[in-house]
Amino acid sequence: GEITGGRYAPEEALRDEQSSATAKPKQDFQVRTFEGSGTFNEQIDAYYAEHGGALSLEALREQVRKLYEGRLGRLAASLERLREKQKAYEQGNTLKEYGDILMANLYQIKTGDPWFDGINFYNDERARIKLDPLKSPQANAEMYYEQYHKAKTGLSEVMEEIQRGEAEQGRLEAELTSLLEEENPLRLHKALQKQRQVIKPEDKKRPGLTFIRQGWMLIVGRDAAENDDLLRHYVKGADLWLHARDYPGSYVFIKAKPGKTVPLDILLDAGNLALFYSKGRNNGEGDLFYTPVKFLRRAKNGPKGLVIPTQEKNLHIILEERRLKELEQCRSDV
Repeated sequence: GEITGGRYAPEEALRDEQSSATAKPKQDFQVRTFEGSGTFNEQIDAYYAEHGGALSLEALREQVRKLYEGRLGRLAASLERLREKQKAYEQGNTLKEYGDILMANLYQIKTGDPWFDGINFYNDERARIKLDPLKSPQANAEMYYEQYHKAKTGLSEVMEEIQRGEAEQGRLEAELTSLLEEENPLRLHKALQKQRQVIKPEDKKRPGLTFIRQGWMLIVGRDAAENDDLLRHYVKGADLWLHARDYPGSYVFIKAKPGKTVPLDILLDAGNLALFYSKGRNNGEGDLFYTPVKFLRRAKNGPKGLVIPTQEKNLHIILEERRLKELEQCRSDV
């Protein structure tokens, strides 16, 4: 409104003038300086290395020990299981000897015999060899030769896994030693955070079951969660997917090898696993879908892990107890 003998000033402007008159003066902040040479970050590191305190350094070292000892412990358990498999496979020479003994004594064996009792000419001791009564004498000898060759292949694969595991063990031990020797708590803290945030593939256990068979890797997802995790993080478009038709259950993946076609024997291995880990197991046989992963399409609004195959082929599988037992010996932990 009008003010007699004065000049008009809006109330908001008056309030601003009053508040500015009573406001605290602005403060100026200066960047702290540190002694020593190097970049600003290096000066900070040096300062906290000196003033961080022995207690915090020891606490960080204890966290490092706990993290790495857990990884090393899991790896040591895996290596122990692999070495047990190695010992079993190293008995393969005995299988070859059995084949040789049977071949040398075919004339003494009849189809239907459950055992052969004779002399082991490798050590001049008595030998008692189990036979399959349904097989001919020569077929029994060939059976032992086949088992020998599979043991030989399995030994080679297990030795490769042990070698990889021991290399990883050495890497982790070297990292642990290096981190425990670090005197700068800030750097140690950063290294610890990095190790916790970045989970390396070798430190994260692959879901499901893994089998190494004749140099091929077969991975079994046993439920919807494992199937989904494998599809999202562990398989690629060229890998082969198998699943029992009309039965809920596992997905089985055969990891592709560049320039190689999956052999029929490996396909039958994967098919047996797919049927065995499905609701169709009790029937003893069933049909499967199989197709490369790149031809799978996720079901819209479907449950976790559900996919729709395209360009799929059909495979009829009859469960083979012998094959499943052999596969169990090919389980991999590394």
